Amino acid sequence: MAFGQFVGVVITWWQVIGMIWWESRPDDVREWWRRFDSAAAKLKAMISVTATVLRDGQSQETRVSQLVPGDVVVLAAGDMIPADVRLLTAKDLFVTQSSLTGESFPVEKFAVEKNPSATLPIELTSIALLGTSVESGSATGIVVASGKDTYLGGVSASLSEQEPPTSFDRGISQFTWLLVRFVLVMVPMVFLINGLTKGNWGEAYLAEQSPRNRGHP
Repeated sequence: MAFGQFVGVVITWWQVIGMIWWESRPDDVREWWRRFDSAAAKLKAMISVTATVLRDGQSQETRVSQLVPGDVVVLAAGDMIPADVRLLTAKDLFVTQSSLTGESFPVEKFAVEKNPSATLPIELTSIALLGTSVESGSATGIVVASGKDTYLGGVSASLSEQEPPTSFDRGISQFTWLLVRFVLVMVPMVFLINGLTKGNWGEAYLAEQSPRNRGHP
């Protein structure tokens, strides 16, 4: 048995043992486990990522998932950018964009665009994108895109799309199917030829099997 097969068998046996143990546990242990799951679910629900939003002239904490275009957010040092934001004000604002660009140094952002000829959103100096963070300074900005509509959401969607097959992939696929068809045609032909010429179909079957078994112990 190969090593990989041995590991697979061991894992399968441990899964079976785990299932048997789970079903045979006392009721008090099961109840403890249910309470643990419930407490973990409640704790997870208490933890949420929020952003400071200006509404009706008052700042309030709002879940990032509830942000919509048009919301005005307040940014300070250490904050994660909660959406794609067009800066309205900026004071000594430096943003870390390493998650999107790989740059190790923060980039300064301004309320007034300094690079109007930029072709990519990441190159604009008046735009702060979801997935980046404030290194220093402060700012306010208006949400222009959130969730899947952001620049990061578009990048994630493009990475998850399946790439179309190349000409090389198509050639390999066609060659593979050609070999499969060749085998499906030749094996019965060899069997029939040996059977008709020798008149012994059992021997013809063994003769047809021998090329496949050649090289195997």
